[in-house]
Amino acid sequence: MCTNSGHPRLQFFPLDELLKRIEFLKAQGFKRVMLTGGEPTIHSAFKSVITNLFAADMSWNLNTHGRKFRSVEFTKTTQALGLHKVIVSLHSHEVTQSCTISGQSERGHYETINGIHNLLKAGIDVTINCVVTRLNMGTLHEYLDYCRDLFGLNIKIKFVFPSSSGKGRLWGGTKIRFEEVRQELQGLLRVASQGNAKVQFESIPLCVLNDTQVKNISRSGFGETHYLEDTHGKSILSMRFLESKYHVYAEPCVDCAVIDHCSGVQLSYLERHGTAEFVPFVPD
Repeated sequence: MCTNSGHPRLQFFPLDELLKRIEFLKAQGFKRVMLTGGEPTIHSAFKSVITNLFAADMSWNLNTHGRKFRSVEFTKTTQALGLHKVIVSLHSHEVTQSCTISGQSERGHYETINGIHNLLKAGIDVTINCVVTRLNMGTLHEYLDYCRDLFGLNIKIKFVFPSSSGKGRLWGGTKIRFEEVRQELQGLLRVASQGNAKVQFESIPLCVLNDTQVKNISRSGFGETHYLEDTHGKSILSMRFLESKYHVYAEPCVDCAVIDHCSGVQLSYLERHGTAEFVPFVPD
């Protein structure tokens, strides 16, 4: 959601710069983009950008906190201009925890929920993104039940293990280990296997989930093939390259039967906690 460089000046580019980037991507042959931020929908040029994408015959998806979609009119406008897939951040069903994790107000929490409702009513593909932290661990099963009851069985929920290398590592809430949430995550998987929920995972090794068939949905798993470098907007990097740069396989993983299907572990995590948590699957 945040710029990789973290420079404040990169949070709000002027419209002419954003239009140059659309032209650049179109010239490179790209047909679809994922808009991220910060929060894309609060940018003053948001509507101009999506209008130009639509005019350029480029489809687009959105990574958002979802609050603007509390407006039915806003939802219909974006849909008419090509929106069909959205990732919405909602990290807890408990208001206090949700606000602390996201940094928004109680009003913002409920605006996100209303936004998800409107997106679903419009027939837009919605995935709820929930980052596992010290604040919401222990409540993830309740959270899953809450989302399933509130939004219906078709809602998709992705549980993400937090990065141990980005700016977020400085926040105490992300100082969490796999062993602390292993059983809870496996419980979520059991619920999903019973057909009562659509659960996905990101950055969680298969041995932690104790399942060889689970597919970790990373950025590339959502179909994001490349990343447009944000500082100058003139360099395109392979998303798989970026993911492989920061995810590695611990020494015990070398002989794992499902290493080809596993997301691996963040290098910074291994440097901090070691390899004892990871037990490879033995080949048949």
